[in-house]
Amino acid sequence: MKTPFFFALLAALLACGGASAAPEGADFLPQLVTTRLGVTNATFSCNARNAGDCHYLLLYSLCQEKFLDDGQKERSCRYKEATPRFQLAPGEHKTVTALVSDFLYATKVGSAPTVEECVRAPLRR
Repeated sequence: MKTPFFFALLAALLACGGASAAPEGADFLPQLVTTRLGVTNATFSCNARNAGDCHYLLLYSLCQEKFLDDGQKERSCRYKEATPRFQLAPGEHKTVTALVSDFLYATKVGSAPTVEECVRAPLRR
């Protein structure tokens, strides 16, 4: 059964151009994502053939909103790593458990993504 997060992930991937930015043969989407009571487990893999290791950065946001004197709403966010950065060699898999349910991530082949890259063009679970 297709779930809402699957469609959100697909929309985010298409919106940020992740599919076209990936080297040929790269697969950055989590293989399996489950969420129960606000906690998420995700399995990542690296299918970047002959292009180097896949480097992952997973973040979650801490956002606050407030109303200004003129009635406008202001939102400010800070980002924290949801898990230590990791990399996978082609063919490797890794399951990350106990993630916040609204994590976002970025991945690059050959070098580590930056927080700015992840925030600017995130891949959402």
